Amino acid sequence: MNKKRKERIECHKKLCEWSKLVRQRDGNQCQICGRKDFIISHHIIPKELKQFALDLNNGVALCRKCHKYNFSISPHRNALAFCFWLQKVKPSQYDYLKSFLEPITKPEEAKLGGDEIRTKDL
Repeated sequence: MNKKRKERIECHKKLCEWSKLVRQRDGNQCQICGRKDFIISHHIIPKELKQFALDLNNGVALCRKCHKYNFSISPHRNALAFCFWLQKVKPSQYDYLKSFLEPITKPEEAKLGGDEIRTKDL
């Protein structure tokens, strides 16, 4: 197995563990509607920004409907409404993520590494 493939497999394992921990933290239920089936973990800041990919505070448990299909609040269909919801319902999580907006725009000043799951309680 080549080095790139091993790295992808390791990254996938870490993302699966992150997803499991986010769902557990949120009681394995959708944080918007309370549904308890078809629950996924959504990255609030895209996982492509490596410094946030494994940060538990960058995740929220959602059902499939609220994740992608609910036009009024889905993070994929109505990102602004989702941000307002996050600010109202999970203010400490919102403030934590907001505190990193400037480093995102200036990557050379980023405060976080991206290869470990962070579990800092809010």
